[in-house]
Amino acid sequence: MEICAATKGDLEGVRLLYRELFCRMALLEPAYFQPADQNQEFLEKILEHDLSALLVAKEGEEVLGLVLLTEMHTAPYDCLVPHTYGYLMDLVVESGQRSQGIGTQLIRAARRWSEKRGHAYLELGVLNSNLRAAELYEREGFSPVMTTMRLPLGQN
Repeated sequence: MEICAATKGDLEGVRLLYRELFCRMALLEPAYFQPADQNQEFLEKILEHDLSALLVAKEGEEVLGLVLLTEMHTAPYDCLVPHTYGYLMDLVVESGQRSQGIGTQLIRAARRWSEKRGHAYLELGVLNSNLRAAELYEREGFSPVMTTMRLPLGQN
């Protein structure tokens, strides 16, 4: 297995993984997520964007997993220490390939990408109900910094 930058030839496999990710998120939090396909144009723009990276784990030509990263800057508030950091937007491993170290290797590749860019840290969000993912991130050195809380209002 190798981890490399995605190419246009990988995008069909990437879209299948995104479909799996979005379906899983909809199962975990159906009030906020629904099954969907990732936008092809969005993926193509990511491949061309200098401040983002789409890395894939591949066995031959088969895409087994992906990590999507982007460079961010802290908001311009006087109380915040200014930082440039990496944001891990998405991580998904094909369901039949989980628990084989692919996610760990993708996280480590994301860390290397961020370190090479001189980022202060690597950040991500994880659903509270996605315990396996949270455990993986914690094993790789991530720790909670802030919790997002919601108060549902009315009926939709």
